[in-house]
Amino acid sequence: MELHSFTFFVLRFTLALLTAISPAGEPRAEKARTVELTLHPAKAPEFVQRYQLLPKPEEQNSADAFLLYQKVIQSLPQDYERDKINQWRSMPLRDLPLEQVKVTLEKFGAALQLLGQAGLSKECNWPAVDPGPATNELTEDLSKYRQLAFILAVQVRLQVAQGQYDQAGAVDAKVAQVI
Repeated sequence: MELHSFTFFVLRFTLALLTAISPAGEPRAEKARTVELTLHPAKAPEFVQRYQLLPKPEEQNSADAFLLYQKVIQSLPQDYERDKINQWRSMPLRDLPLEQVKVTLEKFGAALQLLGQAGLSKECNWPAVDPGPATNELTEDLSKYRQLAFILAVQVRLQVAQGQYDQAGAVDAKVAQVI
C-alpha cells in the first residue's frame, strides 16, 4: 500500500513539473499586461441614506448637550420598576408585553423629549472631574445615565416589535450619543 502511495506522489509531481515547463525546456514567462480602469464613486444605496447616526447640520442646535443631559437625568421618574426594564431588555421580542411597555415608557416622556433635544446639540462640554466629593456625585449620575440607556433600549425593542423600524433607528442614534 505504501508503494502505491509513493508511486502516485511521484506521478503527480512529474505531471506538475512538466506542466510548469514549456516544450523548449525553459520555464514559461508570462507577459505582463497593463489594464486601465476608470472608477467612479457609486451613489450610496437609498437605505443607507435613510438611516443616519448623527443629525444633519441644519437640524443641529447650539445648546450645550451636557446641560440638557443633566436635565434629562433630573426629570427621570423615581417610581418605575427597574427590574421590569431589565427583564424587557433581554426577553425575546415575541414575548414583550407591548401594552405594558408602552404604559411604562409614557412615564419617561419628558426625559425622552429632552434627550432628543440634547441629541441635536452641536457640542457637549462634559466637565473635568477631580477625585474627591465630586466623584461620588458623578458616579450617581453615571448610574442614572446607564438606566436611561436601558430605557432607550426598551423603547427601541418596542418599536422593532411593532415594525416601526424608522423610529427605532432614530432612537438608536440617541442611544449612541448618550453612551
